[in-house]
Amino acid sequence: MRKDKIDVIIPAFKAHSTMMRCLSSIACQTIIDDVSVTIVNDCCPERDYSDFVKMFSSHMEIQEIRAAKNGGPGVARQLGIDSSDGEFITCVDADDMLYKVDALEILRKEIRTDETYMAAWASFLGTQNSSDPEKFCRNPVWMFGKMYRRKFLEKYRVRFNETRANEDTGFNHIVLYLCNSDKEKIRYVNDNVYCYIKRPDSITRINHGQYYHDQCILGGIDNMIYAIEFVKQYRPFSEMILSDIVGYIVHLYYWYAELLQNAPEMSFQMWEYVKKFYHRCYKP
Repeated sequence: MRKDKIDVIIPAFKAHSTMMRCLSSIACQTIIDDVSVTIVNDCCPERDYSDFVKMFSSHMEIQEIRAAKNGGPGVARQLGIDSSDGEFITCVDADDMLYKVDALEILRKEIRTDETYMAAWASFLGTQNSSDPEKFCRNPVWMFGKMYRRKFLEKYRVRFNETRANEDTGFNHIVLYLCNSDKEKIRYVNDNVYCYIKRPDSITRINHGQYYHDQCILGGIDNMIYAIEFVKQYRPFSEMILSDIVGYIVHLYYWYAELLQNAPEMSFQMWEYVKKFYHRCYKP
């Protein structure tokens, strides 16, 4: 493990039009000498990203690796983590960018404030959260603006679930549930360090949001099951998990009601997933 090094993992699929902006925001970081970038080519059908690697190789440490098959962003991020060795890890989506030139410096400084901090979670710009960074730095749904200690992830064998939707939810809830003691904590940073670019042609927005109803909700349920079952091997009697299970059951009720109203044709499979969560996590 390389001390002080920050591995920036970028999952990339059909990202050639936005990669320049993303890499430029990394190349101008104040601590760029401590940064190593890994672009994970998730079997992009057009071409590789070697031109970008050549373009930026004189400014920063950068490599491209290619997945054996297309697996989605979570699988790509995990491959990038497994193929790097820095002390700290952060992820940037290929169509997003770091918001400040000292974004990585801020995150590393905050996570190193105390040896008990295993992760630093900051806020980000780009959605309704920009007016309330304190609230959104605590949100486990996204990877945006978060940094992790590699030794912590390796200690508990924390890995992304191999789903194509809401894998961030599973990964971050594992970190959240494990970092619930005086010895292992999360450092929350009330600062916007990341810029999320909202694309109208993204997979989650095309076809009137069908992907959201058909994949994101179901992926979220699968990943909550994954996180809860994963952490129970380390925290079998966690009050936080028990409380979240009850709260999530209520949340699923509202999700189901929303589907009945907006996409009733998808409500049956949603109900099957609700029952799966109930039997796997809630039922005594």
